[in-house]
Amino acid sequence: MEKRYPVSGRFGQEEWNRLSELLEFFNGESIGDVSINDGLKVCVNHTYETFHDFKEMVEEVGHLKSENCKLKNRVKELEEKHKEIKTGIMELNRMILKTEYNSCL
Repeated sequence: MEKRYPVSGRFGQEEWNRLSELLEFFNGESIGDVSINDGLKVCVNHTYETFHDFKEMVEEVGHLKSENCKLKNRVKELEEKHKEIKTGIMELNRMILKTEYNSCL
């Protein structure tokens, strides 16, 4: 059977708070006395899950940045086409006005 040890020692306030939170978690889960090995397994699993989630978020951020870049390029293309269309409309309008003016002469 695995030995179980009480938490003792001189810890800084931050470390003590973390250990206390971990102890509260174990007590809240009705685990009772927890071996160091079990505690480490929980911490390692939680750390692994956190890193896995972080990796997924980093990948998603990369994907979103790529999509954002594509959308910005598409907006530039559409703005250029809008400018061309607007210029074409202005040219047609000018030609219509010129034709109307010439027909009045």
